[in-house]
Amino acid sequence: MRIHCLLSLGLAASLCAQNEVLYYKFEGGGQKALNYAFNSPAPGEGPITNTLTTAPTASFVPGRFGDALTSGIAVSPYEANVVDTGWAPSVTGDYTWAMWLNNLRGSPGPGLTYVAGIPVSGSFRIYSGSSILLTVGNAGGTAYYRTVANIYQMATAGWVHVAFVVDTTAMTATYYVNGVAEPSTALAGLPNISGPTFTIGRQNATSAPSIYDIDEFRFLTRAATPAEILVWANANSAGSSNFGIGCDAAMSTASTPAIGNLLYSLDVTTSVPNTVGFMALGLNRNNAGPIALPVDLGTFVPAMGGCPWECSNEVTQLMVLDSQGNGSLPFPIPPLPAFDGVQFYAQGLFFGGPRGLMSTNPVGMVLGN
Repeated sequence: MRIHCLLSLGLAASLCAQNEVLYYKFEGGGQKALNYAFNSPAPGEGPITNTLTTAPTASFVPGRFGDALTSGIAVSPYEANVVDTGWAPSVTGDYTWAMWLNNLRGSPGPGLTYVAGIPVSGSFRIYSGSSILLTVGNAGGTAYYRTVANIYQMATAGWVHVAFVVDTTAMTATYYVNGVAEPSTALAGLPNISGPTFTIGRQNATSAPSIYDIDEFRFLTRAATPAEILVWANANSAGSSNFGIGCDAAMSTASTPAIGNLLYSLDVTTSVPNTVGFMALGLNRNNAGPIALPVDLGTFVPAMGGCPWECSNEVTQLMVLDSQGNGSLPFPIPPLPAFDGVQFYAQGLFFGGPRGLMSTNPVGMVLGN
């Protein structure tokens, strides 16, 4: 039975998308990862630093759903594959993190391997010691919060989903493994998670990187419900990412591209009334035929120098904007399971503005639940 994480026909963002700051699906390849968290205050993309020399060396491997972030090697000399999210956290209340883990390399049982965290010594971090997974570093007082389950053993056998929920009203911290709650632990104090950025695949530059492939990484500034976590552990979630930059135009979405969301649309905003242009819809953000992306539009129109184009162009749709310079392109998602996991990218180009042309930021979409 398919469980949807979007309210009927996309009339409003679901509970799943509320207070979600980071949601990395690790789809699309290239040298960056997109943040699919809906209406997130964090950047829409994070650069990847890849120092892998031992196969697999690509930044992405097959994941639990689509692709995943490739693991590193936690034996000196370290090899790492790290996303810098660009999010500077300041969390003093409820929060949740969740992800899929897999020890595809079959790395030996870790002494220490750091999965994610703030790259400052002693700060918030998620790491593995021996067979368990731990959260520490002002995660809720000075306590270490540990799984009961042998995460290393489970991840070495295949993909395992782990979530951690802090509820500052109940003053509890609870791990969930494959959607099932472990016994809650009393919270030792209020969280105080802060730092200059947040990284996935490692904590700081000198710590041992993650030996686990990572998929579907989330961080929310609220306590997720058991029902939500069960969905995450069983279904591929939909996501939209407003990434990159636009020049004098912007594009966003009002909901997520969940299967069956017939009201999903791409919304364009400019300051030029009654103008026209086109929306490019593609399947790739790294190449448009033989052309590597992103490409500087100034290559073709000098006035557009510094304006990147990051979308292939399988389909082009004419758009006419209204008297306010705004418009919406309907993109209904049929209720067909065959679309689960399909990726699309979109970017718009319109006449007008100080350069003569205006480009929107690109939007990445992964269809799902």
